[in-house]
Amino acid sequence: MCIRDSRTTMWRTRARTYAGRVRSFTREARLLLPGGDRVTLYQIAAASGVRYTNGLLELRGKGMELQLVRDGTAATLEGCQPYVVPQ
Repeated sequence: MCIRDSRTTMWRTRARTYAGRVRSFTREARLLLPGGDRVTLYQIAAASGVRYTNGLLELRGKGMELQLVRDGTAATLEGCQPYVVPQ
């Protein structure tokens, strides 16, 4: 599963790379966007799988299938891997 509790993980879409951390005990996901902005998404009810939003962005999915929705456009997140700080 791409979402790993309390570990920073990287995902990519065709055009961008995102880093994020999900904390199930606080029911939030924190993302570092490609432009350097940090956002916090809060867990909301989902029929199945996971769903986090702040009203502008939404992270949703099930198993290895994750999408980030921005301005009504969904981008599939791929390439789940631990985040490595650039040196």
